[in-house]
Amino acid sequence: MTIFLYEFRKIFTKKSAILIFILFLMLDAVKMITVYQERIAVDPVYSGKEKLIDEIKGPITHEKLVFVIERKQELDKIVSDQTYSTEYDENTYTGYQFGDWNIFREVYQSLDYAYHYSDSLQSVLKKAEENKYLYPSDSYESRCSEKILNTYQGRKIPSFYDTYGYESYFSYDFSGLLILLFLLFVLSSLFSEEKESKMDSLINSSPVGKKATIKVKLCVAVIITVFIVLIFCIFDFLLFSFLFGLEGGLNPLYSLPSFSYTAFSGSILSYCGISLILKVIGGLFFCFLFLLFSVFFSRNLPSFLCGFSAFIFMILWYDFSPNDGCRYFSPISLFVSRLFFQGYSQTAVFGFPINTIILVLSEVLILSAIFFFIIYRSQNRNQFLLRRGDLNK
Repeated sequence: MTIFLYEFRKIFTKKSAILIFILFLMLDAVKMITVYQERIAVDPVYSGKEKLIDEIKGPITHEKLVFVIERKQELDKIVSDQTYSTEYDENTYTGYQFGDWNIFREVYQSLDYAYHYSDSLQSVLKKAEENKYLYPSDSYESRCSEKILNTYQGRKIPSFYDTYGYESYFSYDFSGLLILLFLLFVLSSLFSEEKESKMDSLINSSPVGKKATIKVKLCVAVIITVFIVLIFCIFDFLLFSFLFGLEGGLNPLYSLPSFSYTAFSGSILSYCGISLILKVIGGLFFCFLFLLFSVFFSRNLPSFLCGFSAFIFMILWYDFSPNDGCRYFSPISLFVSRLFFQGYSQTAVFGFPINTIILVLSEVLILSAIFFFIIYRSQNRNQFLLRRGDLNK
């Protein structure tokens, strides 16, 4: 426990680490506020739209549908005839009839999507049903069609909420960049700093010190990684909730228009949990990658530069891959998990349709395990070589 606390304090008592952590949180907050300013604050009729949605949100009923449709038709008529008033009207949601026309059009489109969602899937289900019997039962096409039928049948959106906040939240990626940069800064020197300060010789000379130190350092690195990911993810969710007023989290994920064809049938909040887990796994991959460079370099600067270069390579691989297949298999994609959930993302494996996210997770977990094994074995090898050198003297 003493070694553990020492290693943990050694990282978080560094003024530079504390300053960078605070700076990154501030940058994250500024970026989210900027997103709010660009998407919400500049919209002059958004407050009126909020008032309207507050009246009709919740379970979709016939009365709510009739209210929106009839009011929209009235506004459509006066706008097309150009008979709407340009004077301020306190009986409207936005203060002006033309402003109400805009918000009723938007709300009508969103409500229409929710109400007719089941109908919009009928063409997909019909095509899948045809393919199921058109191809042999043991073919990939037939299996894929069967999976599509099981995925999309019986879907419906029971309630209506303003989903713009969640749409903005799930498209926000800036915090992932900050998480990985912070991990690079604090972890790239975890092993190399001992070699640079010549402390490794003293630790290696201890019969049990080296083995215990390796385990503690790996344990501390994992805890720090999970902690940082959790802090940033919770911070993002709370600030988005405050700025955008996230509502309807218990609605199915496909109630968000950008996720209309997702293969995931769980709720929006369930997807938030899955996204968090994927970010933790992605963070652990980069944790072990950065530690790997720290193990093989005896100075902090080369370790940091190699870790940074690998990080940039992963980003370029993700951004400039020639197709989605290559893009998906960049570990960076775990921080942009909507790629796997916005559509029906499947990959053929031995003639069976497998969710692409499962394959990516398998790849990342295997590589992480390899990195972990190399780190652990290389440190034991260093201890063995040191003892062997002492015997030869």
